[in-house]
Amino acid sequence: MTPDQAEKILAANRLNIVKKAAAGKTLTAQEVALIQAAAMDAAPAPAVARTQVELAAVLGVNRKTVREWQRLPGAPKPNADHSLDIVLWRAFVQERGLKGGETTDEVNWRARLLQAQAERVELNNAILRGDYIRKADMKRWVAEIVLAAKNTLLKIPDMAAQTCAGRDAAEISGILKEMVFDALTQLHRKPDGK
Repeated sequence: MTPDQAEKILAANRLNIVKKAAAGKTLTAQEVALIQAAAMDAAPAPAVARTQVELAAVLGVNRKTVREWQRLPGAPKPNADHSLDIVLWRAFVQERGLKGGETTDEVNWRARLLQAQAERVELNNAILRGDYIRKADMKRWVAEIVLAAKNTLLKIPDMAAQTCAGRDAAEISGILKEMVFDALTQLHRKPDGK
């Protein structure tokens, strides 16, 4: 494409923007910047903004939004001469996905939402790895253990009655302790018998 062809395309684009404005439609920040650049004889864009107002105009937001964004962690700091680096600010805005008009509360809310989503993904991954047991599975397992304990312990009186008949108190106590110990040993074994 030749420089003349490019200029014709840009001129047509500027004309479309003028028509849009004349029709009462709101221009985007990029369209405003294109018209401003044309009005200044296409002067190169500045590398720094001298004020929050200038930075806000470049970023397509208002001064209040820039002031709110400056309070965010990791926001670019002003240069020694108090100017604001436009390239750093554009990168910061893009990296954070910031949009004009957001307040610090909205940005913090969005950060908390992203954190919650990340935690949910981590939890789901942990579940898939088997680091956690589902509540229903745990309830079923505990119910099985309680049932096994109940059945094992309820057998003790019948076994004791047959075994302890005619024995003295010391012998009965020893037999009962042995039966309880055997029952607990059976309950301690894993389902595979180990």
